[in-house]
Amino acid sequence: MTFGKFATVVILLACTLLTSLNLVTGGCTEQDKNEILNLCKDNVKRGAPVVTLPLDCPCCVKAKKVKDMLCILQWMTFPEKRIYDENKIIRLQWWCKVNQITV
Repeated sequence: MTFGKFATVVILLACTLLTSLNLVTGGCTEQDKNEILNLCKDNVKRGAPVVTLPLDCPCCVKAKKVKDMLCILQWMTFPEKRIYDENKIIRLQWWCKVNQITV
């Protein structure tokens, strides 16, 4: 194997490992995604009205624990993305924080 091919393989492996590591340690897990979709399903489904969320509701409690909602989107499958509104999922933390400020 020539040095150029070896370097390419090493770079590709490094990128793959970093991407996988980001999914594993990036602030959420697949279990976090499942809990968010289960606890917040009435608020994040496509076409669902935007409602004020109580600070102590299970959805807000879980949303505050997830460090990066974009990570939740990375775990979502294509069928889930057809059911749930990605923008609403990203805004969950904001909705819960806004309620903290106004209450």
